Amino acid sequence: MLYYKQHFAKRLIFDKSSSNGAEKFVISRLKIESGVDFTQKIEAMLKDIETSKTLTKSFKDINVDGNFIDFSVKVLTKGFWPISNIPSCILPFSAETAFTKFKEFYLSKHSGPTFYKINEDQTIREETKILTVTTFQMCILMKFNEYEFFTVEELLNAIKIPEEHLKRALASMSIGKESQKVLLRNGNELEIG
Repeated sequence: MLYYKQHFAKRLIFDKSSSNGAEKFVISRLKIESGVDFTQKIEAMLKDIETSKTLTKSFKDINVDGNFIDFSVKVLTKGFWPISNIPSCILPFSAETAFTKFKEFYLSKHSGPTFYKINEDQTIREETKILTVTTFQMCILMKFNEYEFFTVEELLNAIKIPEEHLKRALASMSIGKESQKVLLRNGNELEIG
């Protein structure tokens, strides 16, 4: 069940689920086989995602002036999701502004939750390219709007994410097929630009 719950959570957070109907069917089968207690948290996770979609749409309907980046928010109930040790980072100004406005919108309707930013996929649109990246990758790429070259140490100081997460994000954008590289490495050096 732990295996299913972790992969189920990933599918929901990263919008990789093929259909909510299929997920609900599997949950109903699990409920028949294992009981309500067994599926209670999984059902709550699915409800969180459905509620989050409604909240995001309501927020976007109210803020139609176009001053925010296009983003979606997942409001997750603590204790139901297999998420722990959420490292934080310094978001680019436009992302932080959108997050703060959503937080104010949410807190005006609900009381007492704690907000965390999770490293989930973000979509950045520039000209004809659409690039879907994690929050950490978005923060890194937005820094390159300020300067052309960075060392790993400079990015660590600017973004404030754990070094292992930074290196993993940089590697995913600078190693692999030429057609898939977003950043260029300067040899084997730690400088990325």
